[in-house]
Amino acid sequence: MNCGIVDYGTGNVQSVQNALEHIGHSIIRSHNFDELKNTDLIIFPGQGAFGPAMAKLNQLELIAPLQAYITSKRPFIGICLGFQLLFNGSEEAPNDTGLNCFDGTFKRFKNDALSVPHMGWNSITATNTFSILDAFNNELFYFVHSYYLPINSNALGATTNYGIPFTSAIANDTQLITQFHPEKSGRIGLELLRQFIQSL
Repeated sequence: MNCGIVDYGTGNVQSVQNALEHIGHSIIRSHNFDELKNTDLIIFPGQGAFGPAMAKLNQLELIAPLQAYITSKRPFIGICLGFQLLFNGSEEAPNDTGLNCFDGTFKRFKNDALSVPHMGWNSITATNTFSILDAFNNELFYFVHSYYLPINSNALGATTNYGIPFTSAIANDTQLITQFHPEKSGRIGLELLRQFIQSL
């Protein structure tokens, strides 16, 4: 499959490219949406801060094309910051609006007994999500984040507990968005990517 990666100046792009090439897909990396829109699948990765990332998307004129692509439910994967930016906003940047493709606002972890960021391996609970995620119930994935999406009963997804339960992934027939890093989650992360792409 010909996959397009949105390269908008945040980290994590190369590891995503390496993972996708490892499971047999070709890659186009670009910040020009005209070069990405005709690929079979668009991947929106990212590491960094919410506000500067939204500013960069605006500078590169990527906001409207991404919103149109995602709301049309064309094949799409969003990872880590590329998960958070799809929602309404985050406490990390209270004056900045996200892409508003999904409803929800990210909160900062505030449990003094736990380290922030939430970094390392943690399991997901995925039962009755009616998506590919159910096949990965109780599997371990790799996380690095300080802000979490509170569980919203209107969006069935996988959950993870780090002092508080939060939504760690959402999937449907054409879209997979994850707070965790499948590309850094070893065999099981690659298998999630492989199975999702094969299902398209």
